[in-house]
Amino acid sequence: MPDTPDFSRYLPGSNRFSLQDLGELAARLGSIDVYDRRGEVILLEDFAYGLSKWSAFGRGTLASVEVQASNTNLGAYCIRMVGGSDDGLNSNIQRALGSYSFGRMGGEISIAFPTEFDNFAFNLNYRYGSSALIGSVKIDRITNAIYIQDINNLWQKIGDLTGLVNTAYSYHTLKLCVDFNTGYYIRAMFDYNGYDLSPYHMYVQGVPFEIATWCGLTFYSRATFNDVCTIGHAIFTANEQ
Repeated sequence: MPDTPDFSRYLPGSNRFSLQDLGELAARLGSIDVYDRRGEVILLEDFAYGLSKWSAFGRGTLASVEVQASNTNLGAYCIRMVGGSDDGLNSNIQRALGSYSFGRMGGEISIAFPTEFDNFAFNLNYRYGSSALIGSVKIDRITNAIYIQDINNLWQKIGDLTGLVNTAYSYHTLKLCVDFNTGYYIRAMFDYNGYDLSPYHMYVQGVPFEIATWCGLTFYSRATFNDVCTIGHAIFTANEQ
């Protein structure tokens, strides 16, 4: 049986780790972070202010990104992403997290898939002037597998996709941890399934950028469909183990 979440500060477990202080415990309570509590919370996004801190765009007919107050996860709002039925077939949101590197960083989202879809990708990237380190994890519904983007800009399968359900109310947890100090991945999680990514180096994109850390979420619809996903929360951590 998989380990179950518990908010005690002291109980050990394969997916449970003790917390250092009550402030950290308070940040975790009521959050999406129920399966993995490593790292220190630096930002918890519940979309209470909508998309004011995010840039959003879509490609293809009827592609859209909007805030909705129904079928949410824990908060009052969620983000509804609709992929276009043709052309680019996608919708995207992204935002800057800070004008510096967070080192060993984690990003985690709660996501629901009311419909079938093609794929969904979540990335953390550090832009450092002449280049960018890009760490990406992808849920591919066509092959029912999970992938990461490697140093050669190729998608490497890291595991089979199990337990995903297509309902508006069933939110899944997706987490990606990277080390911007070394350029290597750390690990990923989909619900209670964990993946060791330490052998993989992130992709390096050689294009000039302003120095900053960014995150991005991209949802791809199937051709001729306007498939939908909803993002309930996003949580970002530093000092990941």
